[in-house]
Amino acid sequence: MPRRMRCAGVYCLLFDTITGHSTGMRECTMLRFKLRETMLSPFPCPEDMDPTLHRLLIRRGIDSAQAARRFLEPDAEQLSDPFLLNDMAASVDSIRSALERAEPICVYGDYDVDGVSASAILADHLRSMGGQVEVYIPSRHREGYGLNEAAVRQIGERTKLLITVDCGVTNLDEVALARSLGMDVIVTDHHRPGDKLPDCPTVDPLLNGYPFPYLCGAGVAFRLVEALSGRAAALEYVDIAALATVADVVSLTGENRVIVRLGLERMNTHPRPAFRALVEVAGLRGRALNTGNIAFQFAPRLNAGGRMGSAMRSHELLLMRTIEEAMPVAEELERENQQRREEEKRILDEAEAMIAEYPFPERRSLVLKGESWNPGIIGLAAGRLAEKYYYPTILLSASDGVLTGSCRSIPGVDIHAALTAVKHHFVRYGGHRQAAGLTMDAGEYEGFCRDIEAWLSANVPADAWIPEKEYDLDVSFDHLTESFVQSLRAIEPTGYGNPAPVFRAQPHVESERAIGANGAHLSLMLSNCGAQRRGVFFGAGHLHGALGDAIDMLYTPKINVFNGRTSVETELKALSDGGAAEAFRTKMSNEAVLQHDFLTDILYNGTIDFYYPDAPEISIEALREQLAANVQGTLIVAADLGQALALVEALGDVPLDTAAGAAHLDARCYNTLWAYPVGRPAGRWRSVVSAGLPAHGALYANAAIHAPSPLWQQAPELDELRQIFMAARPLMRGVERWYTLEQLLALLKRDTGFDTVKCLMGLFILNEAELIAFDPRRACGVQQGAPVLQPGSKKKGDPTDTKLYRGLMALKG
Repeated sequence: MPRRMRCAGVYCLLFDTITGHSTGMRECTMLRFKLRETMLSPFPCPEDMDPTLHRLLIRRGIDSAQAARRFLEPDAEQLSDPFLLNDMAASVDSIRSALERAEPICVYGDYDVDGVSASAILADHLRSMGGQVEVYIPSRHREGYGLNEAAVRQIGERTKLLITVDCGVTNLDEVALARSLGMDVIVTDHHRPGDKLPDCPTVDPLLNGYPFPYLCGAGVAFRLVEALSGRAAALEYVDIAALATVADVVSLTGENRVIVRLGLERMNTHPRPAFRALVEVAGLRGRALNTGNIAFQFAPRLNAGGRMGSAMRSHELLLMRTIEEAMPVAEELERENQQRREEEKRILDEAEAMIAEYPFPERRSLVLKGESWNPGIIGLAAGRLAEKYYYPTILLSASDGVLTGSCRSIPGVDIHAALTAVKHHFVRYGGHRQAAGLTMDAGEYEGFCRDIEAWLSANVPADAWIPEKEYDLDVSFDHLTESFVQSLRAIEPTGYGNPAPVFRAQPHVESERAIGANGAHLSLMLSNCGAQRRGVFFGAGHLHGALGDAIDMLYTPKINVFNGRTSVETELKALSDGGAAEAFRTKMSNEAVLQHDFLTDILYNGTIDFYYPDAPEISIEALREQLAANVQGTLIVAADLGQALALVEALGDVPLDTAAGAAHLDARCYNTLWAYPVGRPAGRWRSVVSAGLPAHGALYANAAIHAPSPLWQQAPELDELRQIFMAARPLMRGVERWYTLEQLLALLKRDTGFDTVKCLMGLFILNEAELIAFDPRRACGVQQGAPVLQPGSKKKGDPTDTKLYRGLMALKG
């Protein structure tokens, strides 16, 4: 039996725009599939390399066979000389001098995973060299990020050498204070420096042309240990450096790739007690650890220490010598991580309630503030909102007249550059291109919102806000052999800067079913190029029964092992029915239901006014210019799919989201073409353009394309209704067999000579008059139940008395 119900669009992880709660996936034909760019010339494929792996490496920036070998076989020999780092020699001299004089040393860190890892690496090694070492990690809640005056004065009472890790490069005043108190200072950091450097040795991979500028704070500490004592000594800490490198979301290329590959090997073969304890509380016993485990199991638990209490517990856990010491601390962090989840959900729920009324078309950033939000958790919530809404997101926690903010961005927006442009509003700020933090007085809020909006509007093109997903290559299913998928493991470790391979294909959907608890996920059987593969789309169970026969999808191949048998499967990342025009074409099989619901809505539920006294005519050319100037804010409403398709063709290649029937329009108000609109549109639209649609109680346009829909002209007159009824009578008695709505309408068209739209509208009117019983939902396969067409409850009746007939005649004119 053919699969009937279709629902077009591109599906991605977004929020439901009506409730504001996560629904997993929703339609959004604005999402773009983007081939990962490369400016490199291809190098010859080595004889022992799979050609598709070769193409993939070129997409990853590999430009020679030698570079490919280095990438696929990373080892410690690929690490640069640590003395190439700015001021490394001076820093090593200062540390050795302090050790020789037995001077007390303070390692000043940060409260995130990178900070506690960096402090663990450097402090433990300095102690192994005989140093008297104190570790100071500031409170996320009381002190905030970086050096602060009170802490510097306190440390100065007992320390001669102050070494920062993962912070300090912008703390010029605090470094000057430390030196005035008699301390020597060394700054090790990886954050972006300001216009001036601290007046002390400053080790930062962003300075002095270091060959690999993407080290994290712990990576810098790791290189400092190598400079002090050699590579073998540094490799004793490569597992901790790997943990921080993944957790801090720095590029997993170059030196970081080496660190993470070697660190994972050590975690899996000789795990320190901290990692053994984390494996236990995270339920990972018996599994080979990978970057995903670090990012999603280890890092949240270690971060929970600083978010919910003191980060010193996470620092101490990393250095514990026995599992008996480590387990109680890991279990405590596990409890706090659960509390963190609950707190994060509360913040998200409150933020979503605010978003319901957010004026997206008027804003380039999503800025929200809450009175009781935990400053240690708002960064996580901001990241989730930025991903789901595809908007630079800034969440601010208000307390005692001060706003503490955490920012997460989207690929096309450098949030650090945006903050720098409006830094006069801040007490302090810092961060990276995609993530940053800030502190400002509450009185600066309005000016900050105004100025950052102005900067974003002036400096970032509007299409940066159109969601996109990158993929590496077009790979058909016939190439997905076990040996090929096994070869892709050479790309690991994967993560930021070196994502897991994503391919594109256009398979046919053979079958589908919802799986998992409450049908949360979607399982598909797909065919492409003569090969069948199972596909799993996590979080997309609600799409069961809503896909077309053919899809355009992004996926990552996986090897599945079940009952001792292995098979290649696909894990879907996004899917599409193929653009705005195809989105409407795939709805054709469901058009009867759309027509019925649309006519019912405007003729029964609203007051019709065919004229738009305040809606001037807009030409296609002017509308195209309006859509091209801004990707958000314009809603175009059309009375039928044919008209919608004609508009898509006339408007050309301008990006358009699509909707039909009682659709949940995207709260971000991307320019949308809505066919057969039902109900009042949600969102803060700047402009509503009517294309042949009458005004009614739920929808009034402020511009119109004067192209009356043929739908109204097909409304049947009384004599035509009689002919449709007479043609339907033998079909109700089973004189001729039919199985689909298309077959039914074809028989009515044959016997009446009328267009199928006229026949369908006639069935609607006769159904309301109770002369027949007709259910378009069962006709389209949307619902199961009694026969689609059968005799009505009345022997006689006047269809001209129905509200549907009278309304259609009024529109027909």
